Amino acid sequence: MVLLLALLVGLVTATPAAATERTFVFSRADFAAMIDTFNGEVLARSADFGRQLRIRPDGVKFFGRSCTSLGDGTHVISRIRVLDGADRAAQLAGKRRPNVKLGDALTSMNVAAWNPPTTTRTLAPWWFPDTSQEGAAGFAIAGFKNGDAMGTINASQVTDVIPKFLVQLDLATDVTDGPALLLIGITTDVPPSRLGKMPKRAECFVVAPVYPADLQALVDLLARTPMTDTLRTTVSGILDDASASLAANDPAAAARYAKSFAVAVAHGVGTDISGDAAEKLVVLALLVNDALGI
Repeated sequence: MVLLLALLVGLVTATPAAATERTFVFSRADFAAMIDTFNGEVLARSADFGRQLRIRPDGVKFFGRSCTSLGDGTHVISRIRVLDGADRAAQLAGKRRPNVKLGDALTSMNVAAWNPPTTTRTLAPWWFPDTSQEGAAGFAIAGFKNGDAMGTINASQVTDVIPKFLVQLDLATDVTDGPALLLIGITTDVPPSRLGKMPKRAECFVVAPVYPADLQALVDLLARTPMTDTLRTTVSGILDDASASLAANDPAAAARYAKSFAVAVAHGVGTDISGDAAEKLVVLALLVNDALGI
């Protein structure tokens, strides 16, 4: 009887496993911009990092790791890994022992932690999910191991804003009104000096604010957005239909509902919702539509 009561209490008070599972999508342009944005942010905080932050000809060196902009026309991105915390970055950045100082600096930037399992999918040609490293959900080009540069992200792709990479993470702390500060390892290559040799390769670590792109994000934003009761009732019903489709394992139908949500909001501009408020909802709904298609 005691065991049965304990089980019942556990069932009532347990938190659903998927309560903090959030979806994030990325384009090639997102990854290219992360390097420049992060470099700018750490330079603005140079007083906090002292001599561990240096400007070098090949980029900004941050606690021994250099993130080089793709704008130099030489460097390309060949691997991307979303890490489960600063300790993981410290481990990967150390040669013989963890780079503790780097880990402490990243911890001070409030990076988001997450727990396995994860989901990774991509529609980018020549790219594949890479889960070979514990605590890292990522992607690598097909020729990563042999140095084949086919499919790498280069300077010519910094305007490619179509989401093609998807990561689902079970966050340790959920986000409801802002981005998650994801810790991302970015591996850059420089072409080899001689034919047949491996490229010169380096991995740096950036903290990037990334907004979830899932139905829950739409529900959260809708709750914070002022509009007429008439429009709210309409779009809430559409989201209910989208959630039901997703629960029935029909993401294509859920994607169509997300697009219908965007159309309904756009039609209400000027009468049921302001233009600024509608723009945020429409942009997110279309992003959710993209995510459901990956």
